[in-house]
Amino acid sequence: MVGASFVLATSLGCWSSEDMDAPDAPPALAFQPFTSTTWSLQVTGTAAQLSITDGAGAAACALAQDHQNGLGVAGSQLIVHLPNVGSGACPAGNYTLRSNCASSPGTAAFVTEGCAYYRRWDAQGISLGIIPARNGNITIGGSATSCSINANFGFVGGSFSETFSLNNGTTQPWCGT
Repeated sequence: MVGASFVLATSLGCWSSEDMDAPDAPPALAFQPFTSTTWSLQVTGTAAQLSITDGAGAAACALAQDHQNGLGVAGSQLIVHLPNVGSGACPAGNYTLRSNCASSPGTAAFVTEGCAYYRRWDAQGISLGIIPARNGNITIGGSATSCSINANFGFVGGSFSETFSLNNGTTQPWCGT
């Protein structure tokens, strides 16, 4: 019964469902555009996870290794598990992201394959929430020592589009500022 109301009569008087206020819900996180500072790429076997953040330093580089890592300070991040990467240090290819990702990225170190998420932290480094991308594509080209990445993501409330190059030695994750 959508839109229906009811009245309950008891010995204590009458009460109407229209007297109820909806419980206060926390505000939903909305995408806020940001300028990236650090890009990191973790390649493990045939899986690759890319992190793009406005954070800096070792904490920002470590975000690609495990989506449960945080910056410890205020900041924003985009994190994506590239689908079907094959092997190689720089996973060259064109990747289209899923449009039906769950609202939660799960509990594994990598988010769900083919999904991208936006999250933000407050000044104390506490998560303000996470939302999945509605669409996106990533184009990667390069070699074992250099990756050029073009990333485009769409979210409710905005979009992100940037290009970045990462240069790699022999360590994981690749990290560039």
